[in-house]
Amino acid sequence: MRTNISGIWARGDCNGRGAFTHTSWNDFEIVAANLLDNDQRRVSDRITAYAFYTDPPLGRAGMTEAEVRKTDKPALISTMAMKDVMRAYERGETKGFMKILVDRDSKQILGASFLGLEGDEVIHCVLDIMYAKAPRDAHSSHGVGVYSDDDGSAQAAAMIGAVLRRGKRKSERTL
Repeated sequence: MRTNISGIWARGDCNGRGAFTHTSWNDFEIVAANLLDNDQRRVSDRITAYAFYTDPPLGRAGMTEAEVRKTDKPALISTMAMKDVMRAYERGETKGFMKILVDRDSKQILGASFLGLEGDEVIHCVLDIMYAKAPRDAHSSHGVGVYSDDDGSAQAAAMIGAVLRRGKRKSERTL
């Protein structure tokens, strides 16, 4: 975010790294860390993420399928229609899909798109996994409460688990 003029930084909409409030705030955190704490944080360390509050909502994190294809990295893709997600079926909100892109060798999630029920919330769980650099098949246990809507994380974990398990069985393919 440093410019060619000493002491001048470009952040927010003008730096071309995401015209969102959350990215502008993160830009500020990065500049402050560099100037005040001598912490060499970079915008390039940030994983692209956003949500659109449409009907159905969209949540996206990391690379798109087209971006993964351009890298020539061996990757896997798994998709699942929202009509096959029990929570979406129960609520009658079956429009959309879930898609996860995974590095074939490291098994780390490269990107994800959730267009459908709670997609704007569920994506945050995937983003946490991506920042942790955990493999897609890391073993974990998630509590699913009776009223999981109070905290979308249980629902998110169940949905993510479903698309990843399904990918191992049916819809996973190599890019």
